[in-house]
Amino acid sequence: MNFDKTTPIGTLSINGGAATTDSVSVTLTVTGEDPDGTGPLILTKAKKQPLLLASNNDSILLKLAASMKLAAQLPPSVPGTGNVQMSFSNDEVNWSEWEPVAATKTWTLSAGNGTKTVYMKLRDAAGNETATAITASIELKVTESSSSEGGGGSYQPSEPSEVKVEKEVVKPEEVKPEEEKQHKAYISGYPDGTFGPERSITRAEMATVLSRVFERAANKAQFTYTDVASTHWAREAIEQVTRVGLMEGYEDGSFKAEKMITRAEIAVILSRLLSNTPSSGESFPDVKGHWAQAAIEQLKATGIISGYADGMFRPEQTLNRAEAVVMINKLLDRGPLTTMAARWSDVPNDHWAFGQIQEASIDHVSEQKASDK
Repeated sequence: MNFDKTTPIGTLSINGGAATTDSVSVTLTVTGEDPDGTGPLILTKAKKQPLLLASNNDSILLKLAASMKLAAQLPPSVPGTGNVQMSFSNDEVNWSEWEPVAATKTWTLSAGNGTKTVYMKLRDAAGNETATAITASIELKVTESSSSEGGGGSYQPSEPSEVKVEKEVVKPEEVKPEEEKQHKAYISGYPDGTFGPERSITRAEMATVLSRVFERAANKAQFTYTDVASTHWAREAIEQVTRVGLMEGYEDGSFKAEKMITRAEIAVILSRLLSNTPSSGESFPDVKGHWAQAAIEQLKATGIISGYADGMFRPEQTLNRAEAVVMINKLLDRGPLTTMAARWSDVPNDHWAFGQIQEASIDHVSEQKASDK
């Protein structure tokens, strides 16, 4: 029997209570405790199996045991976090998996500058769950910094990006002489004439681009994701990139099509398109021990990525549209295209990724090899 009806309590802070952060990757500091502080009361009667009771009031249990003429034994007190689990969310809709309470946890904030709130739920061994989420907030102020593959470090909240791609399939291994090569646009902008270079790109959008730009033989069985309806606009692209092994879903069977993709995730995806390219052994200070370290180092060895001016790669930072096309162009050995008039009002000639965005978004005959520029 379990009489424990008391919900666990705890606290949450972001980056030690800092007011602002310049990165979507933050550290959460957590406490969580079950106020009961005791385990079950063990009651026994001759030749009977033990009866386990739990309550937040040991005296009540002892009186109950006496009235039932049972021998009572109170186990040692078990206060603290051992019996409590935690779960987190950026929106109170999508929650992380339950896990034992730990003092700290690395977390990725939602994209877009502004006030970010992280929500935490606690649950004890009896199944009692916090009725109201515990919250902590921080101001996200990501500023633009220069990088060979990504000067964009700032994010603007927006409606889902519109990605338009041509049906032509470009195979990296079948590159014609550059002077004869017709380069088809594989990504476009918005009806208002902007490209949105700093806008984050979703997993569905990335699947669409990849399915049209790269071609590989299917090496996995057909798989239907639990959260990708038959009417989803990117369903075919998602299924295609899954079959060829470029993108994968999550352990719960979902794909999370509208989730923003991170720089670490794109590194892993693009590394799958490289044939046995050895790592240089050189790494970034902030990727050592990271789950995507091998892929990031492999792309660094090929020159597809080189990180930011401060020497960091920022693997958990959300990938933006400018960074995406720069990386893909380098893998395709395309661009930059700098001789045509600016196509997008928000990508002027002096934008750090001007030539690469032009290359990816304008149909044209390539003028010379990318390596000659």
